[in-house]
Amino acid sequence: METKSKPNFIVGFAYLLATQLTSKLLPFFINTLVARRLTPEEFGVPTVHFYLLSTAILTTREGFRRALMRDSVKDASLGYAWLVLPIGGFLSIVIPLGVIWSQNISTREPYGLALLYYGAAAFIELCAEPYYIRAMRMSAFKLRLFAETTSTVLRSVLTYALVSANQNNVVMAFAYSQLLYAISMAVIYVCATTKAPEKSMLRDGATVQLIGIFSLQAVWKLVLAEGEKAALIAVAAADEVGVYGLVASLGAAFARLVLQPFEEAAFVIFTRSVSSKSQSSKEKEVFNALLRVAIIFGSTAVSV
Repeated sequence: METKSKPNFIVGFAYLLATQLTSKLLPFFINTLVARRLTPEEFGVPTVHFYLLSTAILTTREGFRRALMRDSVKDASLGYAWLVLPIGGFLSIVIPLGVIWSQNISTREPYGLALLYYGAAAFIELCAEPYYIRAMRMSAFKLRLFAETTSTVLRSVLTYALVSANQNNVVMAFAYSQLLYAISMAVIYVCATTKAPEKSMLRDGATVQLIGIFSLQAVWKLVLAEGEKAALIAVAAADEVGVYGLVASLGAAFARLVLQPFEEAAFVIFTRSVSSKSQSSKEKEVFNALLRVAIIFGSTAVSV
């Protein structure tokens, strides 16, 4: 049985905030620099089209994360984490090929080839999911910070370098960069996690039900959060999609950098058992205080 370290809210929040700062702010900065070199149409394809494709595939893991990171789930049930690979692998093939078929795109074209690369990158990232779940159950926030920071820096540097070197093949520059990001994430988690969950699965109907419920919630959340992007791609011109991508990334920066860490830290920490009621009460008091600060900053940002 794994030895679980008790999560500390302050430490967890600090690491998660640092993770968000590097994984969200750096790509936004790089995208801003890259946008100056590209037309709105060229910028919109990777930041909206490919982002939507990757998000749809990676939504596969959300149900497993939400269910298997709960303290009530037994270690023997963590083998269900491996199910994300066949499900994610299926979607990584079907979704890109579905887009290629529906739009009558050749895989010899840069756009069609980039779709396949993004599908492969999403699957590679999903391959690290069992290791990620094991690490987060151990409250390895520092590992997540290192993995996402390293991978994001590599992706951002390669994106800028490739776009600067050759502006005639922008979509492949983003595709290569995303593939490097996925490989980096997978390698770091696999190498840093001493033991992956066993592939054998204990029959646990409650855990399976949780995975199903959280997966449905993740799909519904995807529809609500990204549905407008899909609608925009269907009806808007390519240059309008590019302008939307730049404006949307700027407008949502505050929510991703400040408010999202609260959600992640609260879920990871308060679904884990604590050793005493007094400690639980103290952590809740700290969380409530930080949440009030976030609401104040959020209200200020909206009003401005």
